[in-house]
Amino acid sequence: MKAAVTLLVVSLLCLSRALAQGQDGMVTHNQFGGEARSTPDIWTELMWLRDMVVEQRVQLVEQKVKLNYVRDELNNSNSRIVTLETENAALQNDVSALKRENSERAKVAFSAGLTDGGTTVLGPFNTDITLVFKNVLANIGHAYNPDTGLFTAPVRGLYYFRFTAAEGRTSHRVGVKLYHNSRLVLFNTDGVSSASWGYVHLSNALTIELQEGDVIYMKLAANCGLQDDHFYRNTFSGFLLFPM
Repeated sequence: MKAAVTLLVVSLLCLSRALAQGQDGMVTHNQFGGEARSTPDIWTELMWLRDMVVEQRVQLVEQKVKLNYVRDELNNSNSRIVTLETENAALQNDVSALKRENSERAKVAFSAGLTDGGTTVLGPFNTDITLVFKNVLANIGHAYNPDTGLFTAPVRGLYYFRFTAAEGRTSHRVGVKLYHNSRLVLFNTDGVSSASWGYVHLSNALTIELQEGDVIYMKLAANCGLQDDHFYRNTFSGFLLFPM
């Protein structure tokens, strides 16, 4: 664009010089045969060139405005890119923090059956006895001890526990208790009449807050019995909902 303007300026200079020469050296003959000097229509050309220069200037201004607009848009885009990169970095940091928190959080869950399979009967006894669920199906965190039947909370938190109990012998009662440390929390019992057929099942569950080192365990109630088989009719399960 600047080259075009320069060319127009040079053209103007050339025409101005031609005008000067025409005024000094161009000769024509009049109707009487005499000589007379004439001036070419140079002013029309000059006006045309001037209009072209003005038009080129207008176009230059328009191009400059467009260039400034594109530059502003590019700057805005760069600013948005920087903002998005900053937000993405913050999100990545949050994700990394959540992953670290999750990896460091205690993972506690267990489930165990009363026996390893086959028909087994237990009780009745004349006193309560601690139930030891030996057939461990899962023991994440190793908080449950299959030798003692005790679950020991590894961290302070909110825990969920569930149990099932079954008895199939007629004229026997089924009854189990759940303890938190030395405190009785749940006691469920039912009877099997001589006229009934099959198993009587009990189940219950609770959510409880435990301190680190607290224990949860099950007891078979006095004068009650259990009957188990490979269908895992008698189970004890629990897991940590979240630490506190």
